[in-house]
Amino acid sequence: MAILYVFFFPSGSASAKSSDAVPVLLDTTKVTGEPIAKKTSQQSLELWHYSGGYWGFTLGGIEYRIYDSAMKSNWNSADALVNELMRNNQFKEKVRFEFSVPENVKQYLKSGRNVKLLLKKADGSNIDLKQIFKTDGDAIPKYEFSKDYSTVYLYTWPKFKFNGLYGESVSGLTGRNNNIPKVHPTYGYNVYAIWKNGSSIGYAKGNSLYQRNDASNSVYYPQRKGDLAYEFIKDDIGRLKTEGGYDKILVFDKNGEKWYNIGSGSNDVRIGWYTFKDVGAVGIHLWYPVQLEFYPEKDGNITADLIAAAEPDIVLPPNQTQDIEVTLDSSASEAFLEGEQLHNWQ
Repeated sequence: MAILYVFFFPSGSASAKSSDAVPVLLDTTKVTGEPIAKKTSQQSLELWHYSGGYWGFTLGGIEYRIYDSAMKSNWNSADALVNELMRNNQFKEKVRFEFSVPENVKQYLKSGRNVKLLLKKADGSNIDLKQIFKTDGDAIPKYEFSKDYSTVYLYTWPKFKFNGLYGESVSGLTGRNNNIPKVHPTYGYNVYAIWKNGSSIGYAKGNSLYQRNDASNSVYYPQRKGDLAYEFIKDDIGRLKTEGGYDKILVFDKNGEKWYNIGSGSNDVRIGWYTFKDVGAVGIHLWYPVQLEFYPEKDGNITADLIAAAEPDIVLPPNQTQDIEVTLDSSASEAFLEGEQLHNWQ
């Protein structure tokens, strides 16, 4: 049975229907002049593994799934996985991300005028939109505003980027956990429910170890300080070991974070409690950084007061999060990502 550790329980959106939404603009040549406002934001999705043999999440009252068989066969094909997600959604509805609307855009819309939304790669990010969203044909992202114009809803089919399966990096795995996908560190991380002496204590996250560019010898480091790297996993039942001199991980709960020892003397800190072999207590967390630019529907309609009220653009460093606004329900844990950056070593 898959065990899920949950920290927050925000309510999901009432509906994720996109029948009234219109396609976003993806081509900068389709707009002229300056935008009314720009907004850079990094959204995130978290999928957990369920005992029914699938990875899934629920958003806006709609459940989305990717079955184990498809994950095992297509982990290296983002297009194949997004097609699987589309097939297993009973309402055939895109995933809905939510963004707050800049105040000057809100006032512009309340005055009876319309705007066009240009969706772009986030400033400071090396992740192109086509790498994280399906953008062709009927799958092009669409958007609409809430009735009070405080929120813009983006409907899209998200992609998933992995760089292997656990069986390639973790020795001694003989169970179903061989086929857990490894999240590419540019696009997110794996997440684990951590237990100690039979009780849940929080969650940890991580990718593989990496070698620093300035290292003169074979010294490897976690992607972020305190990560639970794949190389720390000892066996099928989720026990952990030290590697490369690292003997501690950061475990997060609703109150913050705490360091725990792993390996000998760890007092049995592990992934799940005898569930890891069947892919219990494991999730995948993925990032979706974007830039939204709001343009007047007709040229020449931007007034001086609206331009003056524009919010400053946010520059998002690579792999750092900002303005995480997506509403998740109890099938996913909240991400403690604010201010985080890969390879954050002094």
